[in-house]
Amino acid sequence: MKKIFTSVLFCASLFFYAQTGTLSGNINDDSKLSLPGAKISLTPGNIYTTSDDHGNFVFLNVPPGNYTMKVDYLGYGTSEYNVTVEAEKNTRQNILFTRKETAIAEVIVSGSTLKNQARALNKQKSNANITNVISSD
Repeated sequence: MKKIFTSVLFCASLFFYAQTGTLSGNINDDSKLSLPGAKISLTPGNIYTTSDDHGNFVFLNVPPGNYTMKVDYLGYGTSEYNVTVEAEKNTRQNILFTRKETAIAEVIVSGSTLKNQARALNKQKSNANITNVISSD
């Protein structure tokens, strides 16, 4: 009896374990260049991955169901796609991004020098003796 129960439990666990799918694809821009390092997420579930050097991505062991796939890449913005993952199947979703260009009116660069450090270096440079001056910055 114990062997039968163990066998049934083992078969049931294999059946339930195998109920996942795979979601894969490729991310390119409109000039067919791959986009490595794009962040891809599936909701619900908070499942994340990034694209490889060739723009390929893959989600393994995804439970079957409907998901919203959000893709984010710097300079291209964010896109969302509705995907359906089926059990024991590979769902393929290729993504084509268009570059988002924005014009800016003005760039202001401001900075400050380390006043005490500059004073210490000038003192060290102009001193007749060999000295080591440490600034308070």
